[in-house]
Amino acid sequence: MEQLPTAARRFITTIVVMGSVALGVVLVAGAGQTSGRQSAAVCLLLAALVFVGELRPIVIARGDARDEITVSTTFALALLFVGPLWVAMAVHGGAVALQDTRSRKGAVKVLFNAAQYVLTVLVARVTFALLSGHPLLEGGPLRLPEDLPAALAAGAAFLLVNKCLTCVVAALVAGKPFLGLLRSDVRFELATSGVLLTFSPVVAAAAHLSLWLVPLLLLPIEAIHRSAQLAADREWEALHDGLTGLPNRALFRLRVQRACEASRRSGRPFAVILLDLDHFKEINDTLGHHVGDDLLRVVATRLQDSVRPDDTVARLGGDEFVILVTDLAVGEQACDVATRLIDALVEPFLVDDVRLEIGASLGVALHPDHGDHVDLLLQRADIALYGAKVERGRYKLYEAADDVHTPARLTLAAELREGMERGELFLQHQPKVDVLSGTVVGFESLVRWRHPERGVVMPDQFLPVVENTGLITPLTLTVLDLALSAVAEWRAAGHDVTVAVNLSVRHLTDLGLPRQVDEALRKHGVPASALVLEVTETLIMSDPVRATDVLRLLRELGVALAVDDYGTGYSSLAYLRRLDVHELKIDRSFVKHITSDEGHATIVRSTIEMGHNLGLRLVAEGVEDAATLDLLRGWGCGVAQGYHLSRPLDLAAVLPWLGDRATRRLPALVADEPQIPLALGGRLAC
Repeated sequence: MEQLPTAARRFITTIVVMGSVALGVVLVAGAGQTSGRQSAAVCLLLAALVFVGELRPIVIARGDARDEITVSTTFALALLFVGPLWVAMAVHGGAVALQDTRSRKGAVKVLFNAAQYVLTVLVARVTFALLSGHPLLEGGPLRLPEDLPAALAAGAAFLLVNKCLTCVVAALVAGKPFLGLLRSDVRFELATSGVLLTFSPVVAAAAHLSLWLVPLLLLPIEAIHRSAQLAADREWEALHDGLTGLPNRALFRLRVQRACEASRRSGRPFAVILLDLDHFKEINDTLGHHVGDDLLRVVATRLQDSVRPDDTVARLGGDEFVILVTDLAVGEQACDVATRLIDALVEPFLVDDVRLEIGASLGVALHPDHGDHVDLLLQRADIALYGAKVERGRYKLYEAADDVHTPARLTLAAELREGMERGELFLQHQPKVDVLSGTVVGFESLVRWRHPERGVVMPDQFLPVVENTGLITPLTLTVLDLALSAVAEWRAAGHDVTVAVNLSVRHLTDLGLPRQVDEALRKHGVPASALVLEVTETLIMSDPVRATDVLRLLRELGVALAVDDYGTGYSSLAYLRRLDVHELKIDRSFVKHITSDEGHATIVRSTIEMGHNLGLRLVAEGVEDAATLDLLRGWGCGVAQGYHLSRPLDLAAVLPWLGDRATRRLPALVADEPQIPLALGGRLAC
């Protein structure tokens, strides 16, 4: 009770005191009175039915909350009509207290509920006595039909007083308007308990006519009970996941809306954490859906055990879960929860005697920093999750820089789709040169967009948009088609060179990619050995199982595979060698500092040595001056790429450049060519 607002504590105390005093006064005033019309057998039967009905509550869902209805209301009102007042008050208050104690509700709830029902019975009996002329304290038979209006009015008073007392407490605790809660509760109660209330006069009249009629009336009441239970079950199923029993998307949304209201009142943040299981599809496909279902149930249990009882773990569908973490002192606490959730799934799972290891990626969004309503919070948690899944097994807090769903970017995506249809995409090609002989061994093709109004748009402006849309596949296939057309032209002119194209994470896990590549090679008459497909090590490690399958199929075609931006991820050379890649590209962030930073120099030199031992060809990116090129040559690096050798070239400039190049060896840095890092030129991150 200490956690309740002061006003709520005072009100509850007042009701408990009033209920106790009222029951005491009525007991003293009425316990010694007798009436010839009073039937002890009727009172005993109805009292027993009140207790039985109260002990069989129907738990029903009310949005994100739970409520109970019981058939005891019918018998309590019937006892109120025909029995002594003190009996009706004591029986109903006692039955409620017994059920609440049995349900392990707190002492405050037990006392308040019992007291408010005692007062409710008192007000209903006063209403009935005033309208019917029956004595207030004594019992007697119900006269139908003349007592029916008074009985219905008493039932209405019973309902209204009960709802008023409980809604006052709810309003004081939640800080919501009393009348709004009252209207909602009365509508709900009429829809659920209205039939039971109107049935009570029939039970009271039948009990005085003959006790044998009451069992017959139990049949329709039990039918009402069963119908209400079935409706409650359907309501529960509508708000919960059938497989795990967790709240579903609909219930989760209701709870987030409730958390938003609470957060605005308290000023305390809360978090929405979107969780996606890593490699679940492989388990489902390999071991069967029954194993996948069992795994999801165990995952649900572990997630629930990792959060507080007041937090919510919900399943959105498939292998996607979402967690609502409320009442945080500071937003950073959500990151601690995300870490606990990841740790909870690290321990292997034993399902059908199969030991399974599965991790999770999590995206975290905070209220109010990242959104003030449920849709925005889920959207931004999903954006963060997308970033976390690049490396897998980690969480990521939402950052505005990662959000491609701004109006400007969405407009850009729509314009890009139209631009692709109009043929506005084009490629520039950056040479890759053998550092010993000066021979041009190939080109890396970099996509550009010739926008009719914006001019040339670089890929770092539009690729983050297409990575999150359906455009990534047609864009990559367009780039592949243009690159193969170009290399076919160069080879026809007598230049034995290759062309390199970058792949995205979506293509690296697409088993249909090898077929598409094969069709493109056949279309342009280009041998598979002339194509190099580049993937970053981070993309490989994001889904190594599926990536291994796709890369194997590409190798079988004869396509060369290169690992781009090596050194920026978490893979090992030994692992990459098992993938049977052909080429390793050392990231420019290391290469550009080797003349001034011994640490970077050591990393690059060691990578070259280990790459040679594993039979890989080494390509250094971002070579921007002669000193860097000399060091790479001395360490045995095979191929270099960068502005010191050449800027990216338009297609029309490649053949003339190759012709001029054939008469020269490696040049010094051209003075009028600015040393712009290649990153500003961008590359196809797909």
